[in-house]
Amino acid sequence: MSEAPHGVPIKTPGQLIAAIIAGFAIPIVVIVLLAVYVNNTTRTGAGTDSLSDAAVAARIAPVAQVDIRDANAPHVYKTGEQVFKAVCTTCHTAGVAGAPKFGNAGDWAPRIAEGYDTLLHNALNGKGGMPARGGTSPDDYSDFDIARAVEAAGLGPAADFLKVAQSDTFIVSDIAPSARSLEGYLFPDTYEFSRMQSMREIAAGMVREFRQTARQIGLLQMPGSESAGEASTPESSLHIVAETGIERTVIMASIVEKETAVAEERPLVASVYYNRLAKRIALDADPSIIYAELLAGKYTGALHHDDMSFNSPYNTYRHAGLPPGPIGNPGKSALEAAMHPAQSDYFYFVADAAGHHRFARTMEEHNNNVAAYRRAMRGH
Repeated sequence: MSEAPHGVPIKTPGQLIAAIIAGFAIPIVVIVLLAVYVNNTTRTGAGTDSLSDAAVAARIAPVAQVDIRDANAPHVYKTGEQVFKAVCTTCHTAGVAGAPKFGNAGDWAPRIAEGYDTLLHNALNGKGGMPARGGTSPDDYSDFDIARAVEAAGLGPAADFLKVAQSDTFIVSDIAPSARSLEGYLFPDTYEFSRMQSMREIAAGMVREFRQTARQIGLLQMPGSESAGEASTPESSLHIVAETGIERTVIMASIVEKETAVAEERPLVASVYYNRLAKRIALDADPSIIYAELLAGKYTGALHHDDMSFNSPYNTYRHAGLPPGPIGNPGKSALEAAMHPAQSDYFYFVADAAGHHRFARTMEEHNNNVAAYRRAMRGH
């Protein structure tokens, strides 16, 4: 081992200062170089600079479109298959927006396992990106509409649902003790049902929604005979309310909604029918004939003059007063119109060929409105 003294790299004050500066500068330079390297490196994922404009446009393109429909369109009876194809194919054909793809058993298996009731609930109320009823209007569907659509969707036989709807009146016995079926109380909304649920569970779920809506708008708290224009009885029990108020209101609401899809007109339409009831004039409501013929399996898709004499207690041309039960399942606005009709002296109304109606006080005025409607339909 050498006995010579060791050499020192820093021998002057200048060298010491230079070493200190280098100790701070070098790390800073390294950091800057790393940042430049990272920023200049090609990245993948949403927003990548490597995608072309066309690729970016394809990535953010919508998977479906919302079809804006005429809110004034009159109710048209269609088969379940027609409704299913018209409303459901946009998403289910392509299998987008979380919708099971047609023909793909793997996609549909989890939905089917949920049961018929959940599927029907989803169709009525919407699920995920699917709006209620697929965005269709109006919101009124009879038992027949619902049953046909359910059957078309492969959720179960329409006859099974109709059997429950027409027999399980105990579900509404506390609010509608005179009900002949569940018609009127199967609230039109979007629901989530599954094949595992029974038809009775589906119907019960729709009735629960009716009860909730009825409470929201005050129908279940109505004085017993207020909707009929008679003296109110605040001390009435819920059972009395049902017999004299709720059932009559639901029946009237079902007629009003079938007559017009224009929500603003519904209180006025209700006033016409209440005025006719007060004068013991037959309601002459065309939708009541359609419903009567549907019950009998005789409806052909259009009404003719001979249909006015169709023998049924639901035919309001042959029988004065309200029909024995609802002729459809009314939505919230129709129920509110039946509860709070407009004050008018009208006794007649007819379509005006523009989706609305013309109202009249006398038969002469009504006949003039009918003539105007026919001229409009002929294009004169």
